[in-house]
Amino acid sequence: MGKVYSLLTRPIRTFNVESRAERVITREKPIPAPEYTAEQKQREEVKKLYPNFMETHNKKNPKLDDYLKNVFVVSKDPQEVPSSIKLLGTKGKCTFNEVVEFLNLYQHNPKEYTVEKISQDYNLDKQTVENIVSHFQILSKTTMKEMNIILNKEAK
Repeated sequence: MGKVYSLLTRPIRTFNVESRAERVITREKPIPAPEYTAEQKQREEVKKLYPNFMETHNKKNPKLDDYLKNVFVVSKDPQEVPSSIKLLGTKGKCTFNEVVEFLNLYQHNPKEYTVEKISQDYNLDKQTVENIVSHFQILSKTTMKEMNIILNKEAK
């Protein structure tokens, strides 16, 4: 339906385009809206105090131009923050990736990565880490083996 409609309306839109465009181009500039009296008074005061303001304003200042020529901007892509660096002020909070990371560490070696060590490393409450470790077991041994197989295939 849209194509039919555009086929029907196009001749109407393009009728006499050149003369309509020429009429708009040859028109005198539109009359600006009237200014407030406060603006007019302000402009008059500026002209009295600084009669050459517009001339100095539009002139090129060589000193400022030299400053601008000496500016050199270098842009770099933001680098990723290593996961070993923990942000200050995030006590009691961690990201999903960090949770997955410490759950994997805990599952692989629970004697080395104890709940106390994880709570110190990630600035979390010990009870919270115990709850996470006991209730959120993301990967079991069978799924870990499957994931290792998948990762090895992707690496090759």
